[in-house]
Amino acid sequence: VTQSIGVTPEAVKAFSWDVGPRLLRPGVNWRGETQNPVHASGWGSSSRLRDQYLTSLGGNIMRRRHLIAIVVAALVVAGCGSDRVVAPNKPPVSKYPVLLNPYSVLDALRIAYQDGDTNEIKVLCHDQYDGTSIDQTDPTPTLVTFTKADEVAHVSALARSASVANITMTMMNNRIRFDDPADPVGWATIQNPIASIQIADVTTTRNVDIAGETMVFKFIPTTPAPSSPTDTTWKIIRWTEVRN
Repeated sequence: VTQSIGVTPEAVKAFSWDVGPRLLRPGVNWRGETQNPVHASGWGSSSRLRDQYLTSLGGNIMRRRHLIAIVVAALVVAGCGSDRVVAPNKPPVSKYPVLLNPYSVLDALRIAYQDGDTNEIKVLCHDQYDGTSIDQTDPTPTLVTFTKADEVAHVSALARSASVANITMTMMNNRIRFDDPADPVGWATIQNPIASIQIADVTTTRNVDIAGETMVFKFIPTTPAPSSPTDTTWKIIRWTEVRN
């Protein structure tokens, strides 16, 4: 403070010494001189000491006011009085996990599907995503295919539907990742990771029959990741659903 506002250390010391009343220790007066022990009144019995203090009190007050004026003026000139401490802006915390492994991709899929977040679905699905679904219990089973755009449109339709009040997707606790020898090198597979899907309106909750299905997700790594040259991120490249 002394260097920034141009006030000498001696002036600051004098200012701090003169401001406010001081409690005297027994045997020491306000200038550091030896005196009689302090009585119940808080002062020693020496009349000379009291006279000396009262005589110099006016000068001390004027010197104190003068020093305060110097300090205040220096602060104003230096701009210290107008400075405000502003907390740094913190980046918002994402509700999605970093896609460092297939499990994180599935966790992000759960959040995005529930929230109707088509932007996140675009991130999770690879551009060459290929999905298939077939119902083997149908009299004439037909294979249905899905692209990345189809999956985005599906989530968008659920989000815009006035009859859909809530969507809940629950993941299995014992999801197991494995490598399928039929896949390209580096791909990963997780089978039946979804435990349940519930779609509710204002009166009814509908459960997707997950127990009667076999669902397989396949993931492809991306190295380097867009966020870091040393990280690997994952996307969904294949999805198959078979109802038995």
